[in-house]
Amino acid sequence: MPTKVDDITGIWRSIHQNTLELRRNGTFVLITSVSEAMAGDYSLAQDQITLFNTKTCGGAQGTYRVQVAPKDRLLVTEPDDACAPRRRGLTSDPFVYAS
Repeated sequence: MPTKVDDITGIWRSIHQNTLELRRNGTFVLITSVSEAMAGDYSLAQDQITLFNTKTCGGAQGTYRVQVAPKDRLLVTEPDDACAPRRRGLTSDPFVYAS
């Protein structure tokens, strides 16, 4: 479980070349091969990450469970998100830290 935002900030990539950038200022960018790039805001509370203000998701907010080994591996599971492209991009594969 992440204990602070710094545990998840950085650039993460999946085996299928999805790229997730989580910035310290609470913004994110998600690039996948199956949809347009998405950007928005996120908040972290214990092991829950909530993504919101994602233009392509029509205002839908998504909450996920996040597990992380800092600067190593990030796993996003248990989606509660009506935005299918965002949900698919985040949960299809684990992410590894791109150094």
